[in-house]
Amino acid sequence: MKPKQLNFKITAYAVLSIILLSASLSAAQSYPLTPDSSQIKDAMSYLKSCQNEDGGFGADANSNSSIGTTNWAVIAIASIGEDPHNWIKNGNSPIDFMSAHANELDNEINVATAYERFLLALVASGEDPRNFNGTNYVEKVKSFYNSTTKQIGDPTLLNDDFWGVLALVAA
Repeated sequence: MKPKQLNFKITAYAVLSIILLSASLSAAQSYPLTPDSSQIKDAMSYLKSCQNEDGGFGADANSNSSIGTTNWAVIAIASIGEDPHNWIKNGNSPIDFMSAHANELDNEINVATAYERFLLALVASGEDPRNFNGTNYVEKVKSFYNSTTKQIGDPTLLNDDFWGVLALVAA
């Protein structure tokens, strides 16, 4: 290869590398997003529009509220520094919905992850997870631990283990 061709290739690779690095750094500087970023504000505005009259949230704007979706909404609301107790619709907050529908946790497909998610939502909202409506949700999640298998919940699943760890450490 001739020196001019080699210099051109080296220069071309260097310029291409700088362009790619600049693009990567520019994209990386856009994240993480802050609560006041337009994307987060838009997403939270949409979430607010999906809140139902009972204070809870469904799978979309036209769905009945569910305990699971409401738990995720509470975690999202708290993650931007807002108090889920203050998200009121028709006199009801998501926490009111959680209080009224906690008994539905036992009806979910994976009961362990349902309680783990609920525990995370309680912690995120500032509620006492050791005494929410007279129930200790920390102990409830701990009750899914099996000392024989050394895991939490269903022995054929892994997700109830990592959600359990996250919930118990958060509490």
